[in-house]
Amino acid sequence: MPIGASQVRWRFRRFSLVLALTFFVAQARPALWAQDKEWDKHMKEGGKAYARGMSKKYYWADSSSQTSLAGAPEFAKAEREFLAALALAQSFPAGDVRTADTLGRLASTYAEERKFAEAEERGKQAIALLEGSLTPNNPDLGYASIGMALIYDSESKPEQAAPLWDRALAILKKAGKVNPQAFSLLEVRALSFDSDDQAQIYRFILELEESTGAPDKDLRSALLNLAGAQMGSDAEQSRIRIMELDRKIFSPDSPAANDDLHSLAKLYADDGKFAAALPLLQHALEVSEKAVQSRSPCTPRAFWTSLNGRIACMGQDAALTNLYRELAEAYAKMGKYPEAEELYKRLISTAEAKTSENRVLTAELRNLARVYSDEHRYAEALDAIKRSEALNQEISESKFAKQNAELHGGSVWVWLTQADLAEIYREKGDNAAAEPAFQQALEMTQHMHLAAGHPKLAQLLDNYATLLRDEGRYTEAEPLYKRALEVWAKARYPEHPDVAVTLTNYAMLLRKVNRPAEAETLEARASAIREKAGAPGAVS
Repeated sequence: MPIGASQVRWRFRRFSLVLALTFFVAQARPALWAQDKEWDKHMKEGGKAYARGMSKKYYWADSSSQTSLAGAPEFAKAEREFLAALALAQSFPAGDVRTADTLGRLASTYAEERKFAEAEERGKQAIALLEGSLTPNNPDLGYASIGMALIYDSESKPEQAAPLWDRALAILKKAGKVNPQAFSLLEVRALSFDSDDQAQIYRFILELEESTGAPDKDLRSALLNLAGAQMGSDAEQSRIRIMELDRKIFSPDSPAANDDLHSLAKLYADDGKFAAALPLLQHALEVSEKAVQSRSPCTPRAFWTSLNGRIACMGQDAALTNLYRELAEAYAKMGKYPEAEELYKRLISTAEAKTSENRVLTAELRNLARVYSDEHRYAEALDAIKRSEALNQEISESKFAKQNAELHGGSVWVWLTQADLAEIYREKGDNAAAEPAFQQALEMTQHMHLAAGHPKLAQLLDNYATLLRDEGRYTEAEPLYKRALEVWAKARYPEHPDVAVTLTNYAMLLRKVNRPAEAETLEARASAIREKAGAPGAVS
């Protein structure tokens, strides 16, 4: 995953006042920097203000306020100081790199203030001056190109940014040596962008490190950041490369290598590639259980004696619980119902022992009900889902739950249970009970703040439409199928195998109403999705 908050803090403590997080800084000539103390004073004061603004915006501010006014007063001061320095720079000789330095820092400040027109103008002036003063492959031009690319990326202009990234990469590759601080600063700046722009930055870092012969551990770090910003096959290839590096760096059962194996397994599972995820999850669980057995037991004394003891105990418990849950889901998706049932019962037993985990217990009961339903054990499925329903009702009476429901327009947990209850009734063949349950679940969504591409909403619409289709109520069913596909299109994984289920169900309706050409189109899409999910990249 991309670097975390603790890493960001370390980066700022070490680097923010050194380069002020701008890539426009030209490598100064000592003889030049000694001149004009007034210009130098404004540049230093501007650099300090800019660094304080960046620290507030990207370190002190949380992720929801990174594009807010955090750091604004400091950026305003930096702008004033750099403008004063630029006025003094007008008396410098033509081609003096100090002028380019001033323009570049001012451009970076404007970008943080979201004054993008001014940022572009000053950034272009800085690069033009450097082009006239330096050789074409001078590293300073590479760093300046990065600064300009970041400005374009900040205003969502990837077409203009791309050639600058390419230019910077070519120049710095030819230089053969890169200031290591540049990598750290780029990692910090990447945090302010969305995943696509993050991936571009992390890919740039990776290619640059590869070209300069960086050690395997640095390449692994770059790949971890890149994979965290990617999805689908791109993320898969990055994570496979990470595992290849792990074989060189770590022992086979090291915690780091096992974490990377687990990440690849989760990626496969999220993409619906459960055949590929299952053996990796089994291996990850085996290694994790051995690691826990080899450590000191998680006793009450170990838990309460020290903070490290509490962290270790909770970490062991949480990691294994997540692996059991993910493995249980993979078993269920692969039709290995006895194995899934055993793991879900183990998870339920663990949650029952902890009164603080009733919310977890309701989720595990729903998962177990799903397994029972897939095995046509409908009485047991209904018992499990009704128990989940009762727990949700009990939880919803708490003050916190009521406040949360007001904030989100209703309880997601109650809704999830209702949707599962409706589907169990449908699969059981009790349409008289299923239809009002579906209607109630859909009614609840009108008052909830669900994500536009929530997969459970798409499945709910699909299941209800299928009930109506099977009853011959085609005109009522078709709009629900269309809505389901609209939700899937906005989901995080729009090519998940569950989308193929909706496409196939809708195609069956189209064939029943004598629209075979439209049905064939949907069936072809469903077939392509299933084929893709069933053919992951090989991992030895």
